[in-house]
Amino acid sequence: MRRLVSIFLILIIFLIFILPDLSVGDIYDEQLNRGILNPEYYVYSILEKNKQNGYKDFPIKDLLKYAPDMPALYFELSKQRFDFTPLGILESFDYLIKGISKYKDNFWWLFSILSATSLSFILSFILAIIVVVLLTFSKSLPLISHDINEDKKRIMIFLIFLLSFLGVFYFIGCCLLIVSLYLKHRERFILHIYLIFLLISPIVFYISSFVVNLPLSPKLKAIVEVNEAKGNAYALSTLKSGRDYVERFSYALALKREGMYDEAIDVYKDLLKEKEDFIIYNNLANCYVGMNDLQKALEFYQSAINIQPNATTFYNMSQVYREMLDFEKADNYFSLSSKKDFNKIIRYRSISNNNPNRFVIDIGLPTQTIFKYAVLNTSYRNLDTSVLPLYYYPIAAIIILALYLYLMQRLKVNAYSCKRCGSVFCKRCEKRLFWGDMCLQCYRSLIKLDELEPKERISRLLKIYEYRSKKRNIIKILNMLVPGTGHVYAGSILQGLLFLWPLFFFTTLIILNCFCSFGINGYNHYWLNIICLLLIAFTYIITNLITKRRLTRGWV
Repeated sequence: MRRLVSIFLILIIFLIFILPDLSVGDIYDEQLNRGILNPEYYVYSILEKNKQNGYKDFPIKDLLKYAPDMPALYFELSKQRFDFTPLGILESFDYLIKGISKYKDNFWWLFSILSATSLSFILSFILAIIVVVLLTFSKSLPLISHDINEDKKRIMIFLIFLLSFLGVFYFIGCCLLIVSLYLKHRERFILHIYLIFLLISPIVFYISSFVVNLPLSPKLKAIVEVNEAKGNAYALSTLKSGRDYVERFSYALALKREGMYDEAIDVYKDLLKEKEDFIIYNNLANCYVGMNDLQKALEFYQSAINIQPNATTFYNMSQVYREMLDFEKADNYFSLSSKKDFNKIIRYRSISNNNPNRFVIDIGLPTQTIFKYAVLNTSYRNLDTSVLPLYYYPIAAIIILALYLYLMQRLKVNAYSCKRCGSVFCKRCEKRLFWGDMCLQCYRSLIKLDELEPKERISRLLKIYEYRSKKRNIIKILNMLVPGTGHVYAGSILQGLLFLWPLFFFTTLIILNCFCSFGINGYNHYWLNIICLLLIAFTYIITNLITKRRLTRGWV
């Protein structure tokens, strides 16, 4: 019993006093020895702890030594160095640009910004179309009602809404079809835009499914982790039974870094039967370096250079020749590697020691190759809630277009709204149309002054003034609330859509930027939010200035 108590006390003392003494450098060295050149998760944990005390324990700039390719560090430095002086602004901007430039080497950072952008583009278009439908359909209802009163058979037009039971997008298409019958010729193009969307909707929903499902793939997580030198354990457990080229390559890379050279060599040699790649030759040579077969390693390095000369292989060769005491060749290859990529070689030299994973450096698959793998291997899941499969959307677009052309030919008499007083009329009830789509009363109040009593004419003019003032006020209020809605209400639908879509795009991008943080540990592209807010403000100001200017010139 006393022994158990003693052991327990020793463990407590070890946990309290010994473990905290493990320095950042010790843990970092241990990870480097396993080929983890970018200890991202470790750096993230230090970053979070240091946020609370203003980075006094461990300055962010020192963390760059451990993870020089991590965008979050540069963004935190950008925030930290910013102040309202020329030097502060320039220094902050410089770190911001450096952080963005690291996206190309970080799959998840690149994916998260692309996914947020693509989803925002799709959602903003759908939202803009819904707003257009709501405003235009509410304005068209009196016209539709007038036509039905004139011709009861026209109620049959609502049979098209039977399609709407198939899904929301079918319903929007039906609404736009009916509304387009009452729009001016140029504004009817809104229906064509939506039909184009329906035609390409299978691609749109595939992109959405790709964005949602891709982060759930354990194999992809393992592939990214090992190829970006962030870890090996997950790849060893997940990719062992992989059959795809990318999966097997990543598994071999993890094996090599964990010292299982024979297994890694077998996988690499098997991959060479499919594809001769300088990356495979370089990593295969590294395996032989780990086994201390330097001559064999040089042969494979030479094969890599014959395919594609690169800084990493040149550097590895210089290391091997230096180990073989051939300093002349070592210096020559080191010079070649420095000319290819000086910054990368400086990074290699800063971590170099006799450990096989630090003496020579592996090459991971490029980000574009991992993206290609992700596209081809991500499982598809239909995110649409419609009854029919996705490929029915293009068919529905063709049907709606055919119905639109048919109705435009058959329904030659449509109701109009007088642009001066807003009253509804058509050729049947007025028998004749006058200049400018005006009703008979408005026309007479302007042209045939002698036919009207002064009191009647003044009453008509006051009614017109009240109607137009009310319409102007509604347009102003709508544009103040949501820029672009005033243009849609006034009948300039395409122009309104051009304002609505960017506004919704920037807004949804800010929202999705907070959620699309796959694999970047809760961080987001804060610089993108700033740009979006500025563009929202710009769109808001420009839209209201254009509206004000047009109203003063007698727009409505």
